[in-house]
Amino acid sequence: MIPIYIQGIRDGEYDIDILVPVEEVENMFPEFFGEIKINGVLRKLGNRYTVKVRAQCYANLICDRTLTNYVELIESEFNCSYLANTELFWQQTKIEQDDDERLIHEDAKYIDIGNDIREQLAVNLPLKKIAPEYRDKNLEDIYPQYVKKEDIEETDSRWEPLKKLKFN
Repeated sequence: MIPIYIQGIRDGEYDIDILVPVEEVENMFPEFFGEIKINGVLRKLGNRYTVKVRAQCYANLICDRTLTNYVELIESEFNCSYLANTELFWQQTKIEQDDDERLIHEDAKYIDIGNDIREQLAVNLPLKKIAPEYRDKNLEDIYPQYVKKEDIEETDSRWEPLKKLKFN
């Protein structure tokens, strides 16, 4: 649970600066460790609350090329609007809910953004996990012992004059 307390606040902008241990977020992916750092802004205007935050957390990943462990900082942005309306809140099962707007009870003490932050961080995990030191290298550079000698071609000197041609 990552609560943003809203009880008794007036219209305006409020800075959000939260540090939450990964263990406190329900069903967090096992790649993440340490703390989730959340910075952003909460805006209140009437019954509408708008949350715009940036979340950061470190993930322990395994390189797809070398099977070595490495740590990478995963960052994500989250924007959502909440409408405090008790009548619609009780009927929300009948109303299609928009992804960018959520209904909350008028007497709610906080907005829980834990599930949303968990999902956004998970979506931003890289599909191709390659350690930073191997990102700019070819597989032949990483494992030269597996390159066949026949695969390395010597350039034929007869083609050198063609390389000097300029096309306009």
